[in-house]
Amino acid sequence: FSIFIDIPLSTPWRSAGFALVGCVLFSLIGSLTGLWAEKWDQFALVENFLVLPLGLLSGAFFTLDSLPDTGQLAILGNPVFHIIDGFRGGFTGTTESSGWLGPLLSLMPSMLLFYFTWRLFARGYRMTV
Repeated sequence: FSIFIDIPLSTPWRSAGFALVGCVLFSLIGSLTGLWAEKWDQFALVENFLVLPLGLLSGAFFTLDSLPDTGQLAILGNPVFHIIDGFRGGFTGTTESSGWLGPLLSLMPSMLLFYFTWRLFARGYRMTV
């Protein structure tokens, strides 16, 4: 599957699907931020208090079982955790979350943000000609 080195992929479509969901989620966050923010400080607010915590507390740098029970519950509510876990599961064939929870908790925020973004664009929110 790879060009330069042999990287075994357990389920490549799983990795591709979760990569697509991750791209859509972060592009929608960026679109909503672009519609909402009037100053550079507001862009930084979204980056510092939403995007960075979602990314750093996503399980990319630690395993879920290395956390206490309350930490595990908090991380399981993070959609970026499920995106990374599903993407990694496409390579390894194993995931840390349950089979239906990952796709559900990564698709739902994307669909919700898509609806809000679509509604704002349809209304012409802050669009001047």
